[in-house]
Amino acid sequence: MRRMHRYGLLTTDELKLDYVLGLTVNKLLDRRLQTRIHQDAFHAKSIHQARVIIKQKHIRVGKDLVNVPSFNVRVESEKKINLAPLSPFETNKPSRTSRKKNKGKKGAAEEEN
Repeated sequence: MRRMHRYGLLTTDELKLDYVLGLTVNKLLDRRLQTRIHQDAFHAKSIHQARVIIKQKHIRVGKDLVNVPSFNVRVESEKKINLAPLSPFETNKPSRTSRKKNKGKKGAAEEEN
């Protein structure tokens, strides 16, 4: 029951067996990292995009890089969800396709001159 309290499934008033038996699937799914990323206004517009962002290693919890969408987030770890330091979302570095498009534009501009 202590563990369920740490994961935010039960409040301090609900630390009894009756409340454990009353847990729903939605309450368990709300504690997943994928759901937290979608609900907490990161760069994910949908639950599927949140899953992709996590699988591509753009998210860290504390100092650990997490690439498992089903990672259960504890209440105290919820504040520590951030973008990875080398993520393009964090560094504003252009992506591979953006660099490729810009390279093509530069080549066309040089040919005109």
